[in-house]
Amino acid sequence: MALTSRQRNNVIILVSAVMIIALSIMNRITNHVPSDAHPLFDRTTQLEQLQLGQLWLARQKNEWVCDDKVLNCSTWAKAWEKIKISPLDGTPDIHEVAEELVIKIRHRTTSQVWLFFPNDGLLKTENNNWYQIPASLKDKLIPITNAKPK
Repeated sequence: MALTSRQRNNVIILVSAVMIIALSIMNRITNHVPSDAHPLFDRTTQLEQLQLGQLWLARQKNEWVCDDKVLNCSTWAKAWEKIKISPLDGTPDIHEVAEELVIKIRHRTTSQVWLFFPNDGLLKTENNNWYQIPASLKDKLIPITNAKPK
């Protein structure tokens, strides 16, 4: 059974519409931030400095300054400044080695040392509290240091 050109066009239009709907639904799901996710930093606890491994960022005169190796300084800084986390009960399954994360809060004299699991989207505090980073936010928390594709 051969299709007429009009029927072929109708099939193409229908398949295109289904694809657009499917991609829209996937976009909503992946960009979703859970309702129990709360900002890590706010007006009273503002991020002042952060060091992830050997890379750092710092607020100087209301502007973010980063290590020279970081190519996406403002994006990276804003991602950490606006990060949201959800508390976890117990210890999650970990599939990677942690990176040391040193956080300095404005108007505090001491820094906090946390562990960051970028692929799993997990943070572990000094007090052994675990937090989940929403999947839609975790990729922006990793600085870009190489402009070449992987």
